[in-house]
Amino acid sequence: MTCWACGPGSTATGRAPSFWLRILSEIKNRGVRDVCMLVCDGLKGLPDAVNTVWEKTIVQTCIVHLLRNSFKYASRRDWAQIAKDLKPVYTAASEAGSARPCRRVLRQVGENATRPYTAVGERVG
Repeated sequence: MTCWACGPGSTATGRAPSFWLRILSEIKNRGVRDVCMLVCDGLKGLPDAVNTVWEKTIVQTCIVHLLRNSFKYASRRDWAQIAKDLKPVYTAASEAGSARPCRRVLRQVGENATRPYTAVGERVG
């Protein structure tokens, strides 16, 4: 993955929080007064740095990365079923609209979990 802020051929993986603070401060100095929302992939230090520069910014982890990280707790053969079960949660038009499918998934992760959710349930519960 190429880091847009670092230039061609460089990557952002493993950058220190001070790196992100420097990059974001430079962006602010170039005239960006406010950032409403930042969607990132879990890079260490980025959420804290953006909140230092623009304190009211909402930081959210990208849904693709959240899903990918949830799969690591289950067998690969169960990934398709888990993705199918989670889709109504992350495609809902509103938080309220995601409540019912989210409860359904959480029930599956509970004590009576079906096989795909056993490993996930052990870590969540």
